[in-house]
Amino acid sequence: MSQKKKRDRAFSTPGDAKPSVRTPRARSVTDYVSQPTVSASASARWNREAIESVVVAIILAFLFRAFEAEAFVIPTGSMAPTLRGRYLSVQCEKCGNWHQVGASIDEVRGQGHIVQTICPMCQYPNSTVETQGRREVPSYPGLNGDRILVNKFAYDIADPKRWDVIVFKFPANAKQNFIKRLVGLPNETLRIVQGDVYTLASQQADFVIQRKPPAKVLAMLQPVHDTRFVAEELTKAGWPARWRPISESDASTWKSPDGGSSFQIGTNASSQLHWLRYQHMVPSQDHWEMIDNGEPVPTDDVLRPRPSLITDFYSYNAKVHQDRNRMSAPSGTCGGHWVGDLAVTCDLQVDSAEGEFVMELVESTHRFQCHFDIKTGDARLVIAGDSNAGDSIAFDGEESDAADRQARTNVRGAGKHNIKFSNVDNQILVWVDGKLVEFSGPTTYSVPARQRPQWSTTNAGDLSPIGIGIQGVTGSIARLQVHRDVYYVAVNPRTRQGSIIEYPDIAIHDELSHLATWLRNRNGLDFNGICTLDDYFRFPEVWREGDLFDRRQSEEFSLKADQFFPMGDNSPSSKDARLWEGPSYVERELLLGKAFMIYYPQGQISGFPGRTEMEKYPVINALPPDFMRMGLIR
Repeated sequence: MSQKKKRDRAFSTPGDAKPSVRTPRARSVTDYVSQPTVSASASARWNREAIESVVVAIILAFLFRAFEAEAFVIPTGSMAPTLRGRYLSVQCEKCGNWHQVGASIDEVRGQGHIVQTICPMCQYPNSTVETQGRREVPSYPGLNGDRILVNKFAYDIADPKRWDVIVFKFPANAKQNFIKRLVGLPNETLRIVQGDVYTLASQQADFVIQRKPPAKVLAMLQPVHDTRFVAEELTKAGWPARWRPISESDASTWKSPDGGSSFQIGTNASSQLHWLRYQHMVPSQDHWEMIDNGEPVPTDDVLRPRPSLITDFYSYNAKVHQDRNRMSAPSGTCGGHWVGDLAVTCDLQVDSAEGEFVMELVESTHRFQCHFDIKTGDARLVIAGDSNAGDSIAFDGEESDAADRQARTNVRGAGKHNIKFSNVDNQILVWVDGKLVEFSGPTTYSVPARQRPQWSTTNAGDLSPIGIGIQGVTGSIARLQVHRDVYYVAVNPRTRQGSIIEYPDIAIHDELSHLATWLRNRNGLDFNGICTLDDYFRFPEVWREGDLFDRRQSEEFSLKADQFFPMGDNSPSSKDARLWEGPSYVERELLLGKAFMIYYPQGQISGFPGRTEMEKYPVINALPPDFMRMGLIR
């Protein structure tokens, strides 16, 4: 195949004959735990234990219902992945990751079986049907939505709190129950801007960002990458690893014996930090088609692997139905919005008695770092602004830009630790071995509400947003995970009909036309493809000079006494208060209670028999529950 045809194919249009998926970007790492299997010898005992557990859960549900709680079933995916409506759980053919996609009854009846999903780890388009004779039948059964318990009297004795998961009667139809997350409270004006929530109360001079408590941050983080799920075929084809050392000296320190799943830390006696950095190297479906056909990874300026900005991609929404409606459009389908609020987690094995270990997160012009002194266990938080941009900032409560935050941790000497480092809602948080680290002062900071990604030929900026640095440390790192925060899309029914995206249509058209022109002029390329936002985010030479990020819309909603504003965690696919045709709020009298427990999250066992809930669509029976997801709702 000629390079020109490959270039044109890579930027495919909605009218192409062959269906493919490019879908906006699905939280908890438990969403990606492999589904259990059972051997014949253990199945009887396992089934008995599962049945006993379900019976206990049912009895508890009836007891709660009689006194202070009521059981509900989640029907749709507007709160995914926190709460799942009816869905499919699919194992990626290439990297082995289990991922979930919404399959509500109304959706399947209206559009047919789900025939393809996109893996959030490696972006491979997985088929979910198999051929039997002349028919295509689903290869994965549908799973029923989560069964939850709702405290019906919680708000009789206390006011609702921001970030609660609430159940209420839909204002436009009091016979219909909705479940969303409470974001806006009475007597305040709520502003959604660049994925975050700001509020203005009567006694305030200006809008302030609303920060999620640490437990909510953990519960709402969305998975981006996990080194447990590295597709071997990508490695063999020469696709660049997402975690890589950035220089020759770094490469001599960081060695991966397993293709990027883990890294050995060699001797590094120099005084310099040696960096391992993350770049969001996401293959497109066209790349996967080339690799499946045995073609080499392309090297031309259009198709070669390029790092992309991290976006609000939800694999829960990334699917194609039987009617072959393609989830592909000029607006892009691998996430329409850049997300700068990130988190990184790793398992660190230290073999040396001293040295320095550093974790770094980049957002726009700022670098947020946590330095661990291996000898003492001391941790130090640092904000490093871009001096060239004149954009230095400090932690709240400090006049000096150089003021750091100090803490004592158990990352001291040889040992193994799980460390999580997050930058969410203008707040830095650190967990060591599952425990939140308490620092010497506030770890919050203030920046303008509107930020834009940064890149230059000498500084990768937001195209290399995460780093792990070491100096004088030996050991290893495994299970590196990247997460992003929920991105609340600023839309309302007056400005958006159809896709939920913040940019005006004319802004998208202008910037994608600019990209197409730039590609045609680049080295004399003969390019005739149609660009999408997925492509745009891979070309910083274009978006750095463009104004698309500056043209993101914000929305405001004013609330009076006893009015509450709910939104779904699955923001690109949630018809919540942002999009209601009537009042954009819920009156107090419509609140039914607080959702507090998933008591029966349906699980899956390979080969477990299904039943037919609708024509030709198998649905798993009530057994077994997914014990990993049982617990309190955050």
